[in-house]
Amino acid sequence: MPKVPTVFVEVGQRFGRLVVADPDARSAPSRSYPKGRRTPAVACDCGVVKNVAIYDLLRGYTTSCGCLHAEVAEGRVRDYNARRGFDRSNASRHAEYQTWWNMIYRCTNRKAINYRRYGGRGISVHPQWISDPWLFLNYLDSELGPRPAGFSLDRIDNDGNYEPGNLRWADQSQQMSNRANTVGSHCHQGHELTPDVLLVDRGRRICRTCRNAKRRAWYRTKSIA
Repeated sequence: MPKVPTVFVEVGQRFGRLVVADPDARSAPSRSYPKGRRTPAVACDCGVVKNVAIYDLLRGYTTSCGCLHAEVAEGRVRDYNARRGFDRSNASRHAEYQTWWNMIYRCTNRKAINYRRYGGRGISVHPQWISDPWLFLNYLDSELGPRPAGFSLDRIDNDGNYEPGNLRWADQSQQMSNRANTVGSHCHQGHELTPDVLLVDRGRRICRTCRNAKRRAWYRTKSIA
């Protein structure tokens, strides 16, 4: 004798955000459920229609199509950001948000590739800019204006911190000159590190004159051999 269902749902019955549209719907047959599992079709308040196992409905395991979970998660993130004094989701849409993130990362994270050139030698970020990216982004908008093409954020005093009054947009040659003037103006062989001579490769300052001399010496050795 076939087993008679002991629980039922009716059209229009509500479970949280879900309203039963087809109480007799079943899933595809399987080894465990030869006639298919009872999965009533339900319509969510947001407009999504899906099938849900009947016992998940009756036990309260499923009360939405998934939109409720997304809203709760978003609310938790919003509350967390509000407690810290800023809304990260909105700030992340700003064109210079990544500039803010990179600035803090290289000054505070010892695992950053270029940490030794920033946080490792005492360069810090204005405390209010760390806690609220909007203060930093608003400063860029009001004081520096939009970033010109080919320019990046630079500290006017290369030994100074990321703070109001010490930032500018600069191209690569300006940044190289700034580093040469503040972090040793000559290489270990005594060559002056002008913008035309100084080469910066992955954070390393290289003297083109010394590098070319080494290459010429290497080629001479090869030709003799």
